[in-house]
Amino acid sequence: MVIIEGTAFPLDKINENGWGIPASEAENAVSSLRSSVVRICSRDTPHGCDFSENPENEIGRIIDAWVEGDLIKARAEITDSTASRKILDRVWEPTWSVYGRAIDTTEGWVKGFSARAMTLVRDPAWKEAVFSVAASKGYLVFSSRYTIIDSNHAPQGEKHMTNTNQTPPAGGGNPAGNHEDVIASKSAEIKILKEELEKSRAEVAGLREQLEKTSLTAAGSLPADKVHELIASQSVKNAEEMFNQWKEEQARNAAIHKYSAARARLGLPTDATALYAMSAKQIEALAAETEQLTPFAARVTSFNVHYPADGASSKSSVGKWNEAQKKWEDL
Repeated sequence: MVIIEGTAFPLDKINENGWGIPASEAENAVSSLRSSVVRICSRDTPHGCDFSENPENEIGRIIDAWVEGDLIKARAEITDSTASRKILDRVWEPTWSVYGRAIDTTEGWVKGFSARAMTLVRDPAWKEAVFSVAASKGYLVFSSRYTIIDSNHAPQGEKHMTNTNQTPPAGGGNPAGNHEDVIASKSAEIKILKEELEKSRAEVAGLREQLEKTSLTAAGSLPADKVHELIASQSVKNAEEMFNQWKEEQARNAAIHKYSAARARLGLPTDATALYAMSAKQIEALAAETEQLTPFAARVTSFNVHYPADGASSKSSVGKWNEAQKKWEDL
């Protein structure tokens, strides 16, 4: 276990994505941070798992938050052992980024802000958003604000907001978070395949035994070469079925990730439970349709207003979408 603490974000300061949190929102920020989690997403999509609020990317939780001058500070407990080691070994940069929601914005200043997570990122839009190790069981590194107590010793409606400089792309990205996690995931898949292969071998051995008994006891028994031919045929069939199932599973997972990323751009969560009953081809079709939708949530994140494609209108309105003609029209 590792305890980290640092600046979550400054107050009254617009970040590099063009939005900021005024001091009037300090109370909301602190109270919501105290019930937030800590995540790490893919380096390609630093807040990708935040948009889907994927629990598999959670590595800890915020245990305290407070106001310190014009800064919002936070302390977090990292409960994931792998994440703890990477933080201590400085594999990951000591920078993080708040992810939250707001009711409205006025000239970049949010209103009704609610933090949802602090996410470890490489390039936060507020340069003040850094943390350090406050305490670590085994390392016993202490900060001036934190004392660890060890029983073996004496007491010693909503808009998604992120503060990174990047916006998740339309698709792709590494859902596992980093290359080591991908390797671990693939190793798990290989282990499962090996187990399935052993089961297949056991089935083939049983079939071999059964066929050999049949060839010895039944009248007009099969010749030995036919017995071996049947065994080989069944073995190939089992292997092909297992491989085809594996390929479909991989294709389905890739399609689900693509669909989730497309919905994330729209600020929509994804419940993958029902998707596993669909084929990879069906999910790919859903993802393709979703990618054609206007990514409203992604625009809100960076607070850029997208005007009609022709740019000819001099009106202040952004217009409306004509579904029949598939184009923007002035109001």
